[in-house]
Amino acid sequence: MQWIEERVTVRGIPVVINRRDDHLRKPLVILSHGFRGSKSDFVDGGYLQELANLGYCAVAIDNRLHGDRKGPKFDEVILRPSGKADLVKLRQAMKDTADDIQILIDELSAYQEIEGNRIAVLGVSMGGFITYKVIAIDDRVTVGIPIISSPFWDDIPGDVPVETGESIAELKAICERDQPANHADHFYPTALLMQIGDRDEHYSKIKLQNFYAQVSNFYQGCPEKLKLISYSDTKHEFTREMWTQALCWLRKFL
Repeated sequence: MQWIEERVTVRGIPVVINRRDDHLRKPLVILSHGFRGSKSDFVDGGYLQELANLGYCAVAIDNRLHGDRKGPKFDEVILRPSGKADLVKLRQAMKDTADDIQILIDELSAYQEIEGNRIAVLGVSMGGFITYKVIAIDDRVTVGIPIISSPFWDDIPGDVPVETGESIAELKAICERDQPANHADHFYPTALLMQIGDRDEHYSKIKLQNFYAQVSNFYQGCPEKLKLISYSDTKHEFTREMWTQALCWLRKFL
């Protein structure tokens, strides 16, 4: 079976699209990478090809400030002279990328080969934070798979040096306005698989577990569509087991 790989820009958003050349309609899977990564992470790692081989139309996006995006890059905008990350600007880039994924869904759903009622979003690290946001704002997402991430954007990472101080009030304001955890009622009926490492210091696991308990109330009629997996002795890393679980979730619910 032949694959088609396209590197294109959709309304200013750089993406790589991988699908089988069989002229059959396919579910859409959009993937969002971690910070300082790019869409090529999913190509080089074989993830797009694996999804295409399973019959999906797989699309990897360059997040804002990353990859082939026009304009300033991550290090120019996010990194302060101190070498620490500006968490406010990082969260804004997450919000803007979530808006871009909505645009992608608009555009790609119109493709003849795409089944517009079968859409998944999968994200790793920064991409996982973005995935939570997309689910919260777009009810077209059938399956959501945020990995090593959280719906709480006000968490201060313990494993990354970040600039706080005078920006705390601004961070609080953007989180009150935009963080996905504020909208637990928006996640159902998306089939939501959350995966974390139990030693990950990038966010609060306790808050995430509390969110899972809160959102569970909305899945009482269909509890099999919600799952949280915490991997023992695992830090902020995307493992093969996480990917395997993601594929199982896609096959079950997409």
